[in-house]
Amino acid sequence: MILEAFLKGYLKTWGKVTAVHYLKDVKEHPQMVRQFAESANVIIAFPLYVDSMPAAVKEFIEHLEPLRGSMEHVKLGFVIQSGFPESSHCRVLEKYLKKLSTRLGCQYLGTVVRGGVESLRSAPDWVNRKMLTSFSMLGEEFGRTGRFNQKIVDRLGRRERFPSIYLPLLGFLNRIGIFGRFWDRMLKENKAFHKRYARPYE
Repeated sequence: MILEAFLKGYLKTWGKVTAVHYLKDVKEHPQMVRQFAESANVIIAFPLYVDSMPAAVKEFIEHLEPLRGSMEHVKLGFVIQSGFPESSHCRVLEKYLKKLSTRLGCQYLGTVVRGGVESLRSAPDWVNRKMLTSFSMLGEEFGRTGRFNQKIVDRLGRRERFPSIYLPLLGFLNRIGIFGRFWDRMLKENKAFHKRYARPYE
């Protein structure tokens, strides 16, 4: 949904051509690597997963290793979305992605971070409208300038950390079940709800 909003804005700008690939299709990675090498701009978008990235994304990145040092013409950017509401959860990964771009020899466009999208698909349209409009504006600006607009990037990642004054209230809302409904439902569907406080590595 985030990429659809970005592309909606991007394609408003004249003469733009795009190809969208889904990294979960791991058998298609060799073809994606070829297209990566032939592209002027590449944006890789994925969810934060166990504080890093999904395995399919990491596998694709490993396929890029033979191209290392020959991709100065490629501008590489990233979009990370997370269920965590605070952007600070994504900042270590953002540093890794900047280093990755340098190692590959690409021009680093930046990383867009957006937290709090755990319920993106299940929430009513009006809840996500402002955020998706910002992504559409980001795409349109990118189509015109070839860069991420830093003001929009900052706005999307604005909640870096909750002020400490809110923490008792947030803890209370968590205890009464306001937060975590999506994960609780997933745990129940997978018959693991009773293990939600397990500490297997303790």
